[in-house]
Amino acid sequence: MHLEDSEVIVGLYTQLETLWFLPRLDLKLAFPSIYKLLDYFVLASDQTVLPPWRPGRESGVFNSAQGDLVVVPKSHVLLETFMRLFARDAGTRIGSFAMPMIGYVELYVDADGYLEIEKLPEPLRRHYLELQEGKMPVRQWMKELRHSLGVPEVDSDND
Repeated sequence: MHLEDSEVIVGLYTQLETLWFLPRLDLKLAFPSIYKLLDYFVLASDQTVLPPWRPGRESGVFNSAQGDLVVVPKSHVLLETFMRLFARDAGTRIGSFAMPMIGYVELYVDADGYLEIEKLPEPLRRHYLELQEGKMPVRQWMKELRHSLGVPEVDSDND
């Protein structure tokens, strides 16, 4: 999808493709002012969770002056999603997108104190911290991540 008068391209994916590890989403998510949000999500206008505008960083929080409610995954869920996508889909378009996004989370979200690392479930937390240390080649890290998550190994000629 291309947004008019914008250089932004948005890809839309089903929950089954991207957030398969979360409980099934239902229509309550579309009405966050009526129903309590699941612990995995936050309103994009929540300034207690998302950063304000900062030079060079843009804005992490939406301006909701018009009353539009936008729901986004919390930072630890976003990181978990990228790690699981990388493990499952390495070598594909979405898997290739996931690794730089893990780096983005580390460099900007975590470094600025907006990642609640303690909420990242094991073994993902351990693997994320190992990746941060940088003592292991990424290829080996990916193999160990896949093994921990029970993701089958791919043919060595293809990875």
